[in-house]
Amino acid sequence: MSRSYNNNTVNSNNNAVLANPHNDNININNMDRWRVAVLGDGGVGKTALAVQFTLNCFVEVMHQQYKLKQLVVDNRMCFVEVIDTAGQEEYATLRNQWVREGQAFILVYSIASRVTFERLENFLRQVLRA
Repeated sequence: MSRSYNNNTVNSNNNAVLANPHNDNININNMDRWRVAVLGDGGVGKTALAVQFTLNCFVEVMHQQYKLKQLVVDNRMCFVEVIDTAGQEEYATLRNQWVREGQAFILVYSIASRVTFERLENFLRQVLRA
């Protein structure tokens, strides 16, 4: 099974092929790869932020955990994998794995809830422990 987002295809083996304007396929396994984990409480907008970055659109609900983005950095094509983590406590074990795999982190909170801002300390400690 494969899914396509903005001309980028991800197959069931977690291999992605990126399309370019010349209709050539670029195998992302040969590109620089960066993993960015998005952390924060449940319901603060992590998924909306990740989707906006990777797909350049707003999607209210999306259940895909990994989002792909092709970028040019220092004149090199690279692939950014955004790991949209679950903020709820019952996902702490999975979140630990995602943090260990992450190379960069985005901490997200809701401006409507001071508690979600205060809880960022917990997420930051988790990142520093990894």
